Amino acid sequence: MKKSFEKYIKYGRMPYLKNLNLNDEVYIYLSDVVNTIIYKDIIRRFKIRNVNFFQNLLIFLSKNIGNIFSAKRISDYLKSQKIEISVNTVLDYLTYLKYAFF
Repeated sequence: MKKSFEKYIKYGRMPYLKNLNLNDEVYIYLSDVVNTIIYKDIIRRFKIRNVNFFQNLLIFLSKNIGNIFSAKRISDYLKSQKIEISVNTVLDYLTYLKYAFF
């Protein structure tokens, strides 16, 4: 039971994982799933032009998972990284992520 829980925590519970060996192949598969969500469900669907910013936003959100943040804080952080983006654009992109259940 403990071993199963550890696998669940490490790899997640995507249905196709049962067909893969639990090695680097899993990470490639999971990366492909995330990229599909990002590119097909979000970037194409909402016609996002600033893909580089969007990727930086995803990195910021991933690093701050579980933390409380605001669109203003995200915008300020990205400005400190020399990425100028308005608070409204951050809000739009966060909304797109929400619609894709990301």
